[in-house]
Amino acid sequence: MSFREQYEKTYTALWRSLLNIGKTDEALFAADQGRAKTLSDNLLIQYKIAMPPSAVTNITDPKRQ
Repeated sequence: MSFREQYEKTYTALWRSLLNIGKTDEALFAADQGRAKTLSDNLLIQYKIAMPPSAVTNITDPKRQ
């Protein structure tokens, strides 16, 4: 299992757990974080475009909205 696959499974488990206990907003936030990380990783792998860590955080951090 690659690091990326493990990372994806971790985010999936997190948002499902949050959803099961009724924390819908937090579940959506966790799912968005996972998608942002996947996008960032894919841009780096396919196009050698590295997003700064703060860019991914700013996209998904509800405190920044």
